[in-house]
Amino acid sequence: MTKAVTSLAKGGAPMDRESWFDQALQCECDGYPSTCRAIIRAAANMGFDSEDSAADRSDVWVSEAERFIPKHSGSRDESEKEQTNGIVTARAIFAQALEVQPADVDLWRNAADLEREHGSPADLENLLRRAVQYCPRAEVLWLIAAKEKWKQQNDIEGARIILEEAFAANPSSEAIILAAVKLESENGQYARALMLLERARQTDFSSTDEGNAGLEKPLGTGRVWMKSAVLLRQVNKLQDALKVARDGVELFPKFYKLWLVQAQLEQHDNNTSIARQTLSRALKQCPREPILWISAARLEYRGTLSTIDTTSIKNLSRARAILERARVYIPREPILWLESVQLEAEQSTQVARTLLARALQDCPKSGMLWAEAILLEPRPLRKAKSVDALKNADSQDPIVIVAVARLFWSERRVDKARLWFERATVAQPDYGDAWAWWWRFESEQRHLKKLSTTTDPVNDSIDQMDIQIKNLEAACSKASPTHGQYWPQIAKDPANARLSVNDILHKVAAFLGNTPQL
Repeated sequence: MTKAVTSLAKGGAPMDRESWFDQALQCECDGYPSTCRAIIRAAANMGFDSEDSAADRSDVWVSEAERFIPKHSGSRDESEKEQTNGIVTARAIFAQALEVQPADVDLWRNAADLEREHGSPADLENLLRRAVQYCPRAEVLWLIAAKEKWKQQNDIEGARIILEEAFAANPSSEAIILAAVKLESENGQYARALMLLERARQTDFSSTDEGNAGLEKPLGTGRVWMKSAVLLRQVNKLQDALKVARDGVELFPKFYKLWLVQAQLEQHDNNTSIARQTLSRALKQCPREPILWISAARLEYRGTLSTIDTTSIKNLSRARAILERARVYIPREPILWLESVQLEAEQSTQVARTLLARALQDCPKSGMLWAEAILLEPRPLRKAKSVDALKNADSQDPIVIVAVARLFWSERRVDKARLWFERATVAQPDYGDAWAWWWRFESEQRHLKKLSTTTDPVNDSIDQMDIQIKNLEAACSKASPTHGQYWPQIAKDPANARLSVNDILHKVAAFLGNTPQL
């Protein structure tokens, strides 16, 4: 094939690299994958000169490979047809790039994405095995390999072996040891997980330490100590958890999450005054962490640190003062403004609107504030406010998109609402609240349809709705979201530690019924 390419060029009928790649695709479509790969190998270096580095060529090849990777269409039949065309071509281009840049971690990740979407589990496993051989110090490649073994193949022992090999290659890797802890704890092996954490607390992670400025290489990391306290709390060893948290903040006083876990444990033990003192100390060490200020305020007006608690207001004036002080330390922080607005809204909608107007002057592009503005507006004015929100905030902000979807839902414009909920999950799949609102919406539509009539056509319609909800759940599970106003609080509740993504989805969706509705 190389001879053919050279002969054509000498014979006055040259083709550029792009044309040769198109010919490779045609060979793939005609059922000649070996010829396709041979063309890619022979033509890949056309158009480059001696000054182009291996990295430059690799970057060009990756961008060219993208146009051959199939894009899913709306029809399943069309999607399956598309998946047969372009995969071999794209894979061959990646292989060429990896041959000249075998130590490029991002390149291996891109190739892994291709195999995950369009290859077989065996193809992906083989590629990742090669990846970690060439890049043994790349934590992310080991973690991807272990996750694929665990989550996709349900091979827990295989994932454990990969993580053991990863730790042997990266003995000071916080990420790898915490991945091993997650593997063990989520599969009920708490003793093994706690043993790993105890060992990690005695490990020197000096190259990855966090929040320990001014200290002489403490053992463990802030995250390791925090995860230790959280897991001990999860297995109901509350006093041990509290001791670990307190010891941890002495070593890592700038790691705010440790302070927060300590305060939560103290408040859980009905030591509200001690929790208050802990948060006061935390704010002296970490005055620019919004969640600490918010937690301190909630402790005053809720009597709890829980984000999802909706009990009656207690010390409003003290909570208000804490949040005002927080905005001095952390100006133009939308989440602090939002907390203040939501606090006032429980007392007076008008006061909340006035405060929100100030907030939007301070943070004019904040999606969370514009979404709250839609919620607080009188019903006849909400549509206009949603237009303002879309104009001023990031058009891809899932919080605003969800607010607009909920507005359509309140107006019974079902198709529009569904479209906007889907748009929110596409814009940011990691935003769990969007999935929960969408699931709640679809569940309500199914319930209403079931109540409306019992004729056979409707039964078919309900079956379709069931499929739609199942597809939504599958997409949410694949996205495995971690962010949102409510999602992380419910997901991180110790009582929910071993729940699946779909279980969390259902719990968050149920809780959303307690929040202000449009």
